[in-house]
Amino acid sequence: MLLVNMPCVYFKNKLPNDDDINFEDMLSVDGIITEQGQHIFFSPILNNNALTYDLADSDAYLTLSTLDGDEPYSVILYEESIALTDEEFETQINGHSILRPSEYDEIKAKYEPFKANFHRYIEAYQRDSNNPIFDRTSLKHFLETAPQSHLQKMDFSSNKQAIRQPFYDVDTQKEYDFVSKTVDPTRISKTDIKTFGKENKGQSNKHTFGL
Repeated sequence: MLLVNMPCVYFKNKLPNDDDINFEDMLSVDGIITEQGQHIFFSPILNNNALTYDLADSDAYLTLSTLDGDEPYSVILYEESIALTDEEFETQINGHSILRPSEYDEIKAKYEPFKANFHRYIEAYQRDSNNPIFDRTSLKHFLETAPQSHLQKMDFSSNKQAIRQPFYDVDTQKEYDFVSKTVDPTRISKTDIKTFGKENKGQSNKHTFGL
């Protein structure tokens, strides 16, 4: 889990429209970092009192703590998430936040549901960005400019663009036997082929063990 703290000024300036959050008396903003493909997202954790509007769409946030039948006290907002470059992540994230143990436990318990729900939120936005439930989302200002996954750029509809396999360097006969069944031979280390190949397979399995 990556719970982080970002300078309030930077977060406010990064948001396309900050009218939805009351930044008075806020020096920093707690949040959670999530990666999806090559995107890095910062989703803020805010006290409901910091919002200048009532929470309406329950799919736009994850509640951290609530009283039965009452408004959530604090939430992780999907719709106010911002995208960061690697450089921004390195320069703007001020280490781990210091929270009371009870707050940390609440966030930790919600982290996996948050990741799953946030990814669904992004996918739903990409499928139907014109849906009114996304009127307030900040994603429309980031997803088009954020770096895209290399796989998204590849054309799998034709054979014109060959998929280049990684280069394999194996350490044991068992690994070589497994890899050599499915991997292009040119992607296996020549030294490994010489050591573990069929012509040397008998010798490579010999162990001295004091003999």
